[in-house]
Amino acid sequence: MECRHIKSNGCKCKSPALHDKPYCYFHMRRHHTMHAAKAESAAVPGTASDATIEVLAIEDHTAVQFALTQVLQGLGARRLEPRRAGQLLYGLQIASLSSIATTASSHATMCKA
Repeated sequence: MECRHIKSNGCKCKSPALHDKPYCYFHMRRHHTMHAAKAESAAVPGTASDATIEVLAIEDHTAVQFALTQVLQGLGARRLEPRRAGQLLYGLQIASLSSIATTASSHATMCKA
């Protein structure tokens, strides 16, 4: 059975899923981490210093744009401190440069069966 994760470009992961699990090892860990972060942020009232932001796997340029939107919304709503937002934006800048380099080579093989 294949991993059920759908990438931001609409393609399936295609890695083998773990036994009796819907996701591969990588995406199982990602989903577990996201659910734990949601539970932690729900337990403590949100302030700018303890706000969490869900950044999904940065797999392509679309994911970078989505994450950028999340950071800017968090900053605009004062859920993120400016310093933390700056660190996230720097990470997204690096991810964006990386996605530009890999996007050119992956367009030819996008979502092949």
